[in-house]
Amino acid sequence: MRIGATLRGVLAASLLALAACTDLSAVRDFSRLAAGTADYRGLVERYATYGDRLAFYRERPVEVGNRAELREGLIALHTALTGYMAALGDLADDATVSVSTAPLAEAAQKAGLFDAAMRPRVQALGDIVARAVTARWRQHELGRMIEAGNAPVQDITARLIRFAEGLAAEDAEERQIAAFTYDLTIRRASDPAGIRALREWRMQRLAEIDARAAARDGFIAAMRRIGEGHQTLHDNRDRLSAEETLRQIRAVNSQLRTIGRLLRTAVL
Repeated sequence: MRIGATLRGVLAASLLALAACTDLSAVRDFSRLAAGTADYRGLVERYATYGDRLAFYRERPVEVGNRAELREGLIALHTALTGYMAALGDLADDATVSVSTAPLAEAAQKAGLFDAAMRPRVQALGDIVARAVTARWRQHELGRMIEAGNAPVQDITARLIRFAEGLAAEDAEERQIAAFTYDLTIRRASDPAGIRALREWRMQRLAEIDARAAARDGFIAAMRRIGEGHQTLHDNRDRLSAEETLRQIRAVNSQLRTIGRLLRTAVL
């Protein structure tokens, strides 16, 4: 009898544990897809090397500001968004947050190098993750994290979108300079074989610059989907397990997977 009672007690406790953990795998997948996409830094590296690329055509240094510092500030935005989303995924999976808080604290110090207005947003995400780690939050605190994190997530994704949109003007300028430089060199050339080679290089170079639009547009689309997805979670934070909420999040997940495949093969 005593053994039977013990077994029944263990079974009851197990059923309670299972009931306490809601299946939020769609939210977990969104968080992890968002973290992976936010960690894409191809555009940051392109931005950082802009002056070097222009100098190649002009054969002299080009003043474009301190891109090394700006790069660090941009990476801080990526780091904050990636870390927060990874932490969100842990909670959705009913696990304690495994994200290291040190990179987030460092990101808060560096975000202002790119945009001073972003420093408090990055700090806010770092504070949320640190609180979740210290208090050993689990799935039942997910709505609390989403509520606190939504405003900085929206601001950071919007800022990264504006950054990526600004690269279109830089690509257009680089294309114009490249075309002018090759055209001038071709006009000065006299060797027919050399002229043919220059024309091929010109075509190839301009095509490479034009192909960058795919990565830029893909990243912009990803940041929009992340912002929209997180807003959906925020608006439904008290009913995250509702089928309609999960349906909307699964649709965002499908889009993020497609964008992720595009970014992995995009030309920089």
